[in-house]
Amino acid sequence: MFWRRAQNNSEIFHYETKDRRSFLRVSPAESAPIVFELDGEKVPVIDISAGGLSFKNNNLSNGDFLSIEFLLPGQNISIATVLKIDAIDSRSICHCEFKDIGADEVEAIHQYALKRQKEVIQSKRAQKNR
Repeated sequence: MFWRRAQNNSEIFHYETKDRRSFLRVSPAESAPIVFELDGEKVPVIDISAGGLSFKNNNLSNGDFLSIEFLLPGQNISIATVLKIDAIDSRSICHCEFKDIGADEVEAIHQYALKRQKEVIQSKRAQKNR
C-alpha cells in the first residue's frame, strides 16, 4: 500500500525585488507615439503598461488625478481613463496608475505592450545580425 506524504507548502524559491510593477512597460515607437491632451497641450507618453503610464511633468503634483483619452497605435482603440500620479521622479517624470479603466481597455493595452516588446526584440536582433 501507498500513503501520501504530507505536502510541504513552504516556498522553495523566494525572489525579492524593489520593482513594484505587475505589468510590462514599453516605450511607444517614435513613428507611432501615444499622445493625450492636457490643458490644451499634447503630451507624449514616455512608457505605458496595462497598469499605468509615464510622461513629462507639466506643473502637476504627486497624488493628482487626471482624466485623459488616447489612441493605441495600430489598434485604433480609444482609451478613456483616470490617472493618479503616484510619483514624480528627479527627472520630472510623472509615473501614473490607471484608476478608472475597464477590463477590455486593460487587455488592449496589454496586447499593445506585448506587440511592442516583440517589435523591439526583432529590431535588436536585426541590428545585431548586420
